[in-house]
Amino acid sequence: MSRIQHNVYENLAIYFQDEADILDLRASKASIFQNKPDTGDKRENILADFLNRHLPDRCKVNKGGYIIDSYNNESRQTDIVITNDLSLQFKEYHELEKVFTCIEGCYALISVKSYLSKGELFDALDNLYSIPRLKLKRSQISPTIEDPNNILEEMPCRIVFAFDGPEIETTKINLAEHQQ
Repeated sequence: MSRIQHNVYENLAIYFQDEADILDLRASKASIFQNKPDTGDKRENILADFLNRHLPDRCKVNKGGYIIDSYNNESRQTDIVITNDLSLQFKEYHELEKVFTCIEGCYALISVKSYLSKGELFDALDNLYSIPRLKLKRSQISPTIEDPNNILEEMPCRIVFAFDGPEIETTKINLAEHQQ
């Protein structure tokens, strides 16, 4: 069966909607596990698989990890840590395979939630706020970057990903409450 010809953006929208549907189906199947940690672990695997299939090869998707900096700061555990291939990584070799990585080699951190309740949102944000800030000197930042202070504030990218949750307005209210 052939698809109707669309422009590139329409094709990408169709592609990612199909991917979203697959994520939703896989997450739903993961809920058969009665033990919440098992369900959460399966859902983290689902998102990690999606990211591994879509991010460039220079990105490494690590399940579970801690971020450290040269000032002796260490984050709380984060569900998914996306690193580059240029920085040291310290991996524990046992069944959990957690990673310790340097802030300088970290692209993104993701807190994964099955359902984004108010409590889960607060927990996710508290975890992400525990990540040390990247400390670079202005001379280490490309002069082509328009607002270098802004880019430093946003690095690494901190993401809360939920498979389900309340209406967006409820989440916005909860987020505003957390920021107070």
